[in-house]
Order: sequence, then structure tokens, then C-alpha cells
Amino acid sequence: MSPVGVAANLAVDISSHAFGFQESHEYNEATHDVFPGCPDVVKGYMYPSERPGWGVDVDEVEAAKYPPTKFLFDRWAAVVRRPDGALEAP
Repeated sequence: MSPVGVAANLAVDISSHAFGFQESHEYNEATHDVFPGCPDVVKGYMYPSERPGWGVDVDEVEAAKYPPTKFLFDRWAAVVRRPDGALEAP
């Protein structure tokens, strides 16, 4: 999940009495550069940004440094999906 999605989930978590735990992972430095305000995980606890709203922004200049790439696990999709993501009928 993107840092924006995690921040949205975290906002619901901290505002709910029924909250139990939030699964997540620690983002690498590049992700923090592209998404300033990305929630931090410190000693197993996730901390939201103190910025307004969900607290996460998108730095488009930083994002341009990391163009999308295809990975090996994407190869199966070449036979069942079109480039726009739509399913290819048999």
C-alpha cells in the first residue's frame, strides 16, 4: 500500500476506540523522499505526520527520479492483461 493509503488507514485507526493494530512495513529512504510526511515506524509503533490532513504529500520531482519498471513477476500479466490493465479475453 502506498504511504497515502497507510496515512489514511492510520487516521481511522487513531480516531477509533475499536482499533486493535495496523499492519505495515517500514518504507525505504526513496519512498520517504517521494512521499514527504510518510508515516514513521519507530520501535514497532507507527506515528502519523503532524502536517494537516493525512500529512502525506507527493513530491513529483523526486518521483520522476524513479520511473516505473516491470519486474519478473509481471511477466504473467503480459498474456492476460492489456497495457492499460484491462483483462484480455481468451
